[in-house]
Amino acid sequence: MFSRPGTYLSLAPAARYLADETGTWTPEEAARHLESAPLYDKDEEWVELGLHQGVIWLAIAIKNETDFHDLVLEFRNPRMNYVDFYDPDGQGGYTVIHCGVVPPFDVRPFDFPMPAFPFHLQQGESKTVLIRMDNNGDFRQRIWLWDLPSFTNHAATAYTSDILTIGMLIVLVIYQFLVFLALRERSYLYLFLFALSWMFFLMAATGLGKMLIWRDIPWLTLRANSLFLILMAMTFMGFTLRFLESHRITPRLYWATVVWQVVCGIHLVYTSTTDSLLRMQANRVIMLVAMVLAVALAVTALWKGSRGARFFVASWIFLIIGGAILLMMTWYVLPARWVVGSPIVSVLFTASILLWTLELIGRVRVREREQRARLEAQVKERTRALEQALSEVKTLSGLLPICSSCKKIRDDKGYWNSVEHYFSRHTDAGFTHGICPECYDTLYPELSARRRQRELENEA
Repeated sequence: MFSRPGTYLSLAPAARYLADETGTWTPEEAARHLESAPLYDKDEEWVELGLHQGVIWLAIAIKNETDFHDLVLEFRNPRMNYVDFYDPDGQGGYTVIHCGVVPPFDVRPFDFPMPAFPFHLQQGESKTVLIRMDNNGDFRQRIWLWDLPSFTNHAATAYTSDILTIGMLIVLVIYQFLVFLALRERSYLYLFLFALSWMFFLMAATGLGKMLIWRDIPWLTLRANSLFLILMAMTFMGFTLRFLESHRITPRLYWATVVWQVVCGIHLVYTSTTDSLLRMQANRVIMLVAMVLAVALAVTALWKGSRGARFFVASWIFLIIGGAILLMMTWYVLPARWVVGSPIVSVLFTASILLWTLELIGRVRVREREQRARLEAQVKERTRALEQALSEVKTLSGLLPICSSCKKIRDDKGYWNSVEHYFSRHTDAGFTHGICPECYDTLYPELSARRRQRELENEA
């Protein structure tokens, strides 16, 4: 069975499978039907049957040729409605262990994202176990057989790289959200939402979301991949439009993308309310259209000389490769063994988010320098105005050559100006004319005498 301790044995080539169209078979009925069912005829680790909605039974004959008596059967798919393991009890019946999305997480034999079932088999003994799977989506399975100590080690270390990636995404998400709150820059908002959607998509795809966050929310677990995939596409295109300033560079493509986002929003509501396999096909179309629009927007921005287009393409190429790999895998163009179990897609997506974050940091620094330059220019302009005003104030506060007879003032060019003219040129002051009491007595003595007489009479 095992080449060495610490390894697993793939049981896919030993599996017989049959669809239960009614979904009502008992284990005994399923066992009778499976006796004549075909073996999975591909000598591969994966059992891939395409999109399927309904119940599938598997029968796997196991003979223990090792020294291990406690074994574990693991299924590498965390999003099955039900995965029920039927272990023959030696008396014509079966001991059943329930797992999958719908049963509560706490009933699982192991605190592990994937369905895993322990059973006992003595050395040299053999038995045929039955598995009933209620599937709604891609039927893509790996079936691994472990000895119990090796599985325990595997369970402790299997998701180390995914957890590290999620930790990095949490840091990026928090940073982008805080910067958005500080600057109100929508590019950070879209990147925050995209990174958050990718983080939850990764948790849904690996089963960590079911184990750590939404343990007993079957509705979300069954649809999490589709929901977060749609949100990823929508927020990525929102970021693209904002980053490339597409509303200014290419209005037609901009509005075409906006219409596509509205359609995605409608599909998001549809996906959250249906179990139809049509949602899976629609997801593939959405991903394809998103990549086509992103290419068109980026090429147009490059052609029109957008400053951010080059960096966008350099960062976006990682994302587009990862998206293309996922798309080809969902359409079964690429075998799952090329992608699943490898960190390649996770690394590509996370690298794009990190590069865009660094570019936005650079943009913020450029804006800070531009703002600082504007402020310095304003300070210099105001300083010049103040210096000029101060210079004029100093001129008026010095000694002014004034005629002792007519009281005209001589300016710097030697011209004599009236007091009103001189002060109007050198200050903001204006003049209004009147007559002082002394001049009134001198110029109009008769009127002055009459005024004084009236004042004396009023006092008497």
